[in-house]
Amino acid sequence: FGLPLNDYTAFHVLDEGKINGGRYFDPIYLPSTLLAYLQPGGLRLTSLFPYITLPAGPTRVVGGVLFDNRTRTASVTASMPLLFVLSCLGVVSAFRRRAGAAMTMLRILLVASAAGTAAVLFYGWIANRYLADFLPFLVIASAIGAVALWHRLEGRARRTRVVAFVLIAGLGVFGVVANVALSITPTDAWTTAQASGFLQTQDTLSNLTGHPLKGQIMGGHSLPYWAPADTVFIAGHCDALYVSNGEDYRGVLDQRAEHRTWVLVEEGAGFQHTLNVTFRAPNLASNRGRVLATMGQGTVLMHSVPAARGYLSVWFTVQDPRYGATSVRTTVVPGSTHGIAIQTDRYRDVVTLTMDDNTYLEGPITTNGLPTLHITTASSMPAFTINRVRAPAPSTPLCRTLSSGR
Repeated sequence: FGLPLNDYTAFHVLDEGKINGGRYFDPIYLPSTLLAYLQPGGLRLTSLFPYITLPAGPTRVVGGVLFDNRTRTASVTASMPLLFVLSCLGVVSAFRRRAGAAMTMLRILLVASAAGTAAVLFYGWIANRYLADFLPFLVIASAIGAVALWHRLEGRARRTRVVAFVLIAGLGVFGVVANVALSITPTDAWTTAQASGFLQTQDTLSNLTGHPLKGQIMGGHSLPYWAPADTVFIAGHCDALYVSNGEDYRGVLDQRAEHRTWVLVEEGAGFQHTLNVTFRAPNLASNRGRVLATMGQGTVLMHSVPAARGYLSVWFTVQDPRYGATSVRTTVVPGSTHGIAIQTDRYRDVVTLTMDDNTYLEGPITTNGLPTLHITTASSMPAFTINRVRAPAPSTPLCRTLSSGR
């Protein structure tokens, strides 16, 4: 139960009505989703940590159907082999002609759990997280299958039962190991610290196993829109270091996602700008905003207006010919000083703004070269006093290590 999809704001803002004529739930997706979630080869074995990971890119589309999004996805058959095999046995046992009365009663339970699972097969979005929708059916069907299997093994030779137990234990252990490894796969939601730790671990283990990471390193002065998962990109002369999460956003309706294939690992000089901002009295507040930074054609502005009980309401916006964003509002005490950090990534066309270690803006911006930070004094903009914090230029030690080893 819920609201129709076309009642959601995002449906109109992201032009999702263009997806197959607005048919977001439809049987036309079934061939592609069945391939994605049930194909036998829905895992990738590599020589790099964590060794078992998602496929190098999104699953292919069957029949030229347009999806809202397709992400790297493991299959049920490959990532949960024990549950899958036992579930198949459970379904066959429950629906065979000579099933007992007790087993027959379980059919409605299997059909009901399968109906809930089936929803993701008719949905215009393929994602690894939707494997969780299969679990209700898999748990119930595999429990039935396990009981049926034990009945079949009853009275068999001890060797047969030992072999069956070893196979079941082996498939179970593989499923646990595979899913733990899959959880370590980089995503576009990873932070720089997570990506850095991941790549350092890969580099350390690669040095012990014949340096397979060397074959994954590429470089240049502009990021490609896509590269296979685990590809490492050295930008410029170690200006920045990135790792690919393998997701393919080329051609998606929302072009703001087109650079999310790459996760920042290390940043060099010119990326991070730190400010101390003192907010003045409420009657000096500025709703028009003050330019904090420009990056190509994009501009980051800070706004403040009087709020209740003498506080100031503060928010940030991005003005850009292609993109735009407005942060949530927060309140500050007049005369208080707050630390603001602006990260401007000219390779991914992304700007991130934090205040007091809380992220207020994170999104795309149209870039043309290095960003320029504008600093305002109290005399030129009485609503704020802005001082730039001089910090040592960041280094990129991992990037230089990987670059020297190429």
